[in-house]
Amino acid sequence: MFGWFSKGGPQNLSGHDDADVTQMLQAATTKGDQAGRAAMYRQIQVRLAQDLPVLFLAFPETIRASDASLTWDRYADGAFRLQFAHFA
Repeated sequence: MFGWFSKGGPQNLSGHDDADVTQMLQAATTKGDQAGRAAMYRQIQVRLAQDLPVLFLAFPETIRASDASLTWDRYADGAFRLQFAHFA
């Protein structure tokens, strides 16, 4: 959510600029306990449902696979970014 809805976020293609949402997203990324973080994201979702900055029509499923000997950094979105990957 941070990338899509925070001011200056890398996927913020709509230009959504809500200081409260950006602040809540920043706080949620540093929240240590999962229940507290989930509550914060629910609040953010309510706010975004009011703002309606983007209408997502589809998220295509991507099939991903890897070899056990491939070493790479896994990102939270699950995407393969293999520019620094190497075989062990």
